[in-house]
Amino acid sequence: MDPDEAHYAELTREMLQAGNWLVPLLDGVPFIDKPVLFHWLQGVSMWLLGESELAVRLPSAVAAVGLFALTRWVGRALFGAAVGEWGAVMFATIPATFALASIGLLDMVYTMFLFGAFGCLLVASQEGCPRLVASQEGCPRLVASQEGCPRLVASQERCPRLGESGLRVEIAGYALLALAVMTKGPVALLLVGLFCCAAWIAGGELRARIGRLHWKSGLLIAAIAAAPWFVWMYVRFGEAFIQGYVLAGNLYYVTQPPSFSGRAVSHTFYARAFAGGFFPWSVVLIGRLVDLALRRRSAPSLSTDEKLLWLWAALVIGFFSIARFKLDHYIFPTAPALCLLAARAWQEATIDACGRARVTRLAVMGLGGGLVLAGTFTSVYLFELDLELPASAIALPVVLALGGVALLTAVAKAGWRVPATPLVPAVTLLAVFAIVVTIGFPTLEHTRPTALIAGTLHERTPADAPAGIYGLEQWRSSLRYYAQRPLAALATPEDLAAFVAQTRPAYVFMRRRDYRAAKVAGLEVYEVFRCRAVVGTIKSAAGLRRQQWDELIVVKNGPPQRSWLP
Repeated sequence: MDPDEAHYAELTREMLQAGNWLVPLLDGVPFIDKPVLFHWLQGVSMWLLGESELAVRLPSAVAAVGLFALTRWVGRALFGAAVGEWGAVMFATIPATFALASIGLLDMVYTMFLFGAFGCLLVASQEGCPRLVASQEGCPRLVASQEGCPRLVASQERCPRLGESGLRVEIAGYALLALAVMTKGPVALLLVGLFCCAAWIAGGELRARIGRLHWKSGLLIAAIAAAPWFVWMYVRFGEAFIQGYVLAGNLYYVTQPPSFSGRAVSHTFYARAFAGGFFPWSVVLIGRLVDLALRRRSAPSLSTDEKLLWLWAALVIGFFSIARFKLDHYIFPTAPALCLLAARAWQEATIDACGRARVTRLAVMGLGGGLVLAGTFTSVYLFELDLELPASAIALPVVLALGGVALLTAVAKAGWRVPATPLVPAVTLLAVFAIVVTIGFPTLEHTRPTALIAGTLHERTPADAPAGIYGLEQWRSSLRYYAQRPLAALATPEDLAAFVAQTRPAYVFMRRRDYRAAKVAGLEVYEVFRCRAVVGTIKSAAGLRRQQWDELIVVKNGPPQRSWLP
């Protein structure tokens, strides 16, 4: 259903069919939009498993599992076993991970390489650094760790240079960075470079940590390692590569000229993407930020590792906030770091004896209450969305409400403090995702049956039979993929009339209402296949978006033909 997923799948399929592993193709023509590494991974998957949705999506799923392990490894190295393991669980259960691990987009693979590079540099720079020294000043009890109430005093001693093991980890980081550049382009190099520069400018312990790395020469080596494909493409395509990739694939995402995109610019876009895509741990992080702001005048309580993770998240989100063209998954590379920070905040709140994590504790309680309210609201309005959901969909609001009650119960049992682990919300999310998979996905396929209708065209007509789409431009990529042929974009009634005026059989995807209008206009087109589909939404009096159903049909020019319906 995602247009980009179908678009990337088609590029890879044509590249594989043409035996051209250097240039992605669309309708047999080079399409230079993103680097080639992701298409290589998809191509290998298709070559091994055949052309299927499983093969298209397998690289994302494997990358997600790799990210779970990377997040756990980085968290354990920086903060200990508990934060590493629960940080990985948090990352595995956010809605953004659930979505991106399940579709054939490059963002999960890109994040595995980019966060892997960042995490390796962070872990490498930590080797041999002096531990923080805890002071009991002003605290009723001493917590034997970096967390909690004690005033933390960082050693000012400059960290020694990396040892042999740290150097190996650093080199691995630059290798992963080169792979990230080959997946999504030089933006990966830019983000890591900006992070290193920002940490150096910040001074103090941040500069000491980054100063232990060979980051200037490392960034150069990563750029050189990733360069061959870009150089070859420039030599091969020249100005077309500059226009199609360097400008349209990079610069225009920042400047967004009208010819590139007419998408409205929203300055709150990433705030909403963070709150929803990283839920419920976004709630914990907001509580943590408020706690840090309230105690900003007291002795520093953040470890250097926490500061570096916050710096990475702020830099990535800030960078893409400046860009005019925005998509929610652009900030996904911050998700592993933010989940580790959420796990750290949760851990600190459980042992807080001085009230320094008061807002975080209230955020967890509010999360429990919010889940109960969400379950109540969903139970009232879920079936008013007109998605034709089965009765079993009532399980979704029930699970949300029960998860909220269970979390509030755990908080009460802990003496109205944060429970020892975030197990309850994690299990609640897993239950929600199970319901989405078993009930939601079949419903979504019913609402947008592109595989059914375009697959029927593919099976019933010769491969060279011309086909077009009318009034369904947003569905073009998916219909193109399943029809396995180019689709002419018919934007006006005149375009439609000219297309069906061909002497050979031609086919068009359209909505029932557009078919009626074409018949009224006197066009000789005849329906050969139909199925119900959601073609839009209508805002209800309650502010909800109700689904607008119509029939999606295939029409043919020329004399009437027997329907393809059984």
